[in-house]
Amino acid sequence: MGICLSGIMIGIIVDRLFQIKVLKYLKGDWIVQLAQKQDYLNYLNCYVKSRIIHIRKMTTQNPISLFLSYASDDYDKVLPFYYSLKDEGFSVWMDKMNLLAGQLWDSAIRKAIRESDLFLVFLTNNSVNKRGYLQKEIRIALDLWEEKLHDDIYIMPIRLEECEIPELLKKFHCIDFLNSVEVNEKSKNYKNLLQSINTEAKKLGKETSNLDLSYRIIKKKIQEEINDDDISYFIEVEYPNVENIENKDFSYINNYLSRLAINSVNAFRNDIEEMSKTDKSRLQL
Repeated sequence: MGICLSGIMIGIIVDRLFQIKVLKYLKGDWIVQLAQKQDYLNYLNCYVKSRIIHIRKMTTQNPISLFLSYASDDYDKVLPFYYSLKDEGFSVWMDKMNLLAGQLWDSAIRKAIRESDLFLVFLTNNSVNKRGYLQKEIRIALDLWEEKLHDDIYIMPIRLEECEIPELLKKFHCIDFLNSVEVNEKSKNYKNLLQSINTEAKKLGKETSNLDLSYRIIKKKIQEEINDDDISYFIEVEYPNVENIENKDFSYINNYLSRLAINSVNAFRNDIEEMSKTDKSRLQL
């Protein structure tokens, strides 16, 4: 646990949440200082975001449904959109993610297009310059669009690289995500995409995206000091908590972090008492 130099015990203990900066034993006094690990704070931020997304998905009752149309060669470029839009709380259909083994894929795709509220078609040189099933999906969507009201949003072309927009789709406003390897959820174009989806969702009486990830990591502290004839020590633990912003309930996360901090204090206290007993035994010898 540490090394002994001239009566001073120094040790470093690291776990997932906390890091002991220094553990000292000097003239009968134990001093324990605990600090948050930066890598854990990064992990915590990711965890908080995932919890908010999970809560959003669980509480969405009537989401708008989206069909993602793309050329098979562009699967890796479109997949980030699938995950980002699902995280927003939308119901998203993508053939390689939703088709089941043994399904008649042509019938399943046609059914998914018919039942979707919006048709998002991703355009690249792969999809524009090649004949394939994507062209059939576009024709199916155009037939369905003919049945919509004049101001309905239904077909949404999305360019993933510099390419010519097919003549049949030029009448629809196109959103560009050129040469993007991942979806930048803070970008102007992504917000434009969400605005279009949410506009149609409101018109259809369905839930809109409400993925607000605003929160703050604050520091809380536990202190413990013991001074008696047998043992004397001081423990100070700083640990993170998530501040409740806009009525979000982070009690689950905060209770978990508090339990980790308390368990750490208990463990360190036990270690101190055991090492103190060992030190007394050495003195008696």
